[in-house]
Amino acid sequence: MRRCLLLLGMAAVLCACGQRDVFNHASDATPHQRELERAFAICAGCHDTRADLGHRVGPNLHGVIGRRAGTAPGYAYSEAMRDSGIV
Repeated sequence: MRRCLLLLGMAAVLCACGQRDVFNHASDATPHQRELERAFAICAGCHDTRADLGHRVGPNLHGVIGRRAGTAPGYAYSEAMRDSGIV
């Protein structure tokens, strides 16, 4: 129970530190882009999408479309993810 509470607290802190304006600057973003940004806010606590930044708790998602799962350089994926064959 104590470990669960610690993990929940850490998740809350990471989410609070999540990036903003993932897709575009808020002033010129389309309504669809703003909706995607709000949806990604949950993921942004662990993942980044900007090419010039490294990994967080989870791997950087820049260039993830079309990339084989478990292949981002510099991230320690599980064997199951590396062997999944997911693209």
